[in-house]
Amino acid sequence: MTPTNHRIGKMKISKGIMPPESRGAPRKYPFDEMEVGDSFDIPIEDDKTARGSVYVSATRLGMKASIRAIEDKGIYRVWRVK
Repeated sequence: MTPTNHRIGKMKISKGIMPPESRGAPRKYPFDEMEVGDSFDIPIEDDKTARGSVYVSATRLGMKASIRAIEDKGIYRVWRVK
């Protein structure tokens, strides 16, 4: 597509110009690097809201996760299950 410009009133509308790559915030959990069956742990004291944020993060990437508290080790273990 060739960039084109149109004027409407005092605003100039530009077409065909792509936005720069989004740098965005780094992902909190490594789901995009994981295969089904892989897991990682989160220290329980570091993240009291881990369950909800894990599920939201996985769902946004079209994946499913399972999380279990392993209290004797003080961690949550998170598995990618789909």
